[in-house]
Amino acid sequence: MMFPLLAWGFLACYIFFDAYRERTLNIRMADTIGDIVSREVDPVDDAYIDGMYRLQQTLTRPRTTPNLAISSITYDLENTQYVVEWSEARGGGTALSEGAVGDTLISDRLPIMSDGDTIILVQTKSDFIPFFNMGLPAFDLNEFVTTRPRSGRICFETCPEPPAGDGTVGDDDPIL
Repeated sequence: MMFPLLAWGFLACYIFFDAYRERTLNIRMADTIGDIVSREVDPVDDAYIDGMYRLQQTLTRPRTTPNLAISSITYDLENTQYVVEWSEARGGGTALSEGAVGDTLISDRLPIMSDGDTIILVQTKSDFIPFFNMGLPAFDLNEFVTTRPRSGRICFETCPEPPAGDGTVGDDDPIL
């Protein structure tokens, strides 16, 4: 009589543990991709972004097609806005459009930056679908990770002129 209840308890624990495991894998994967890209000194290209997408698939082993978007964003103090230098997406994800970041859902989540400072934004999305229906519905695992480049700036294919600011704090910069 207790066996069905005990079996349900074991399956429910397994499903909940699997959801936490997959969430942790996605967080670590997004941090890893951000860290790898931040260490680049040469311009990245389509083959490099494809390699990061394959790395995402290898690290997380998703049951559905994951999405990946990698963007380079600079802060323009004069216009008080974040500017997308380049953005690339794989797996059906949406790349950010070049120019000012007008979406407040994104700009509110970006860190405070100095004039001309650059960050790498890694956005991932994958679906979690439980093996059994134990009360936990399918849901999306979305990650939003920002990383400061270690080499100052990451370019896509070629490096244009540097931004107006040099990324240092001057006497005329506002104190936040």
